[in-house]
Amino acid sequence: MQRVIQIIVIFLLPIYTIWGDMLFLKDGTLYESVTIKGASSTSVTVEINKENKVFPQSEVLRLRYVENNIETINILLSNDSLISGYLIEQNSREVVIRRTKNSPDEETYAKKDIKQMSNKSLIIMYPELALSGGILYPLNTGDAHLDIAPMGLLAIQMNPNFLKKFSFAIDAGFAQSGSKNFPRMSLIFAPVLFDVGFKLSLKSFQSEKKSSSDNSSKKAGTVEIVENIESSSWIKERLSFIPKIGAGGVYLRYDDGEGKIAQTIDFALMSGIDIQLEVIKRRLFLKLGTNYILFAEKNTQVHSLNSMFNINLRI
Repeated sequence: MQRVIQIIVIFLLPIYTIWGDMLFLKDGTLYESVTIKGASSTSVTVEINKENKVFPQSEVLRLRYVENNIETINILLSNDSLISGYLIEQNSREVVIRRTKNSPDEETYAKKDIKQMSNKSLIIMYPELALSGGILYPLNTGDAHLDIAPMGLLAIQMNPNFLKKFSFAIDAGFAQSGSKNFPRMSLIFAPVLFDVGFKLSLKSFQSEKKSSSDNSSKKAGTVEIVENIESSSWIKERLSFIPKIGAGGVYLRYDDGEGKIAQTIDFALMSGIDIQLEVIKRRLFLKLGTNYILFAEKNTQVHSLNSMFNINLRI
């Protein structure tokens, strides 16, 4: 409706002075802080830098009558996509933006699909709830020969939009390992860790690999492999590798099987890598991870390996 009114004003008021401060051309050119001196059915006259300039109506996309210059806008959509651009116009139903200020390409979004909109930076944490199951394998347990133990883990992960490739998580787990040599002996591990991950997408890796191949001798075998991977677009878009490091504390409860129990809270370090598949876009993720975990007691250190299968749900 707003555009219709603008067109009517341009065509029905040919002899009057029209005041405005923005002129949009169809080729993407944008003139801000100008004075629209007049319009007819064939042309628009605009004062730019104290000089009058005439534009054919066939070149004019829209006139905007506002006091402020065009402003940047940040939009969070209902599917959790974050979009940044320049606000061109809006009404009660939709918003029109440009990604590039002086480009004719415009995008229209229905307001019912917008969660949040601001001319300031939006800080979105994208929280995820993770449930994991796997095994813990203690390595250096001496004569006790602690066995591989099932392990469960619950985590809350944050993925801030201002650090696009980074994730931050708090993990709490539990495992109880028995001894191969002494049936009643056991050691309970209950770690709480804070870890940081860095996402390496297969898409960016393959793009770099292909570029490197194109700039080299282009050996047939290498190019063929790259092209085969490129053809698997779904996997390429959604598969990623996430190296991570973490630290925290661990509750240890040692039972020697003869009535003597020792309990302690000690330091823990972790490093590892996850392979992540984005099953539902921005909603459901599956991960397969392998980690090295060091449990550091006062008198000894327990080295262990950990393999986990994770289900992450963005909430």
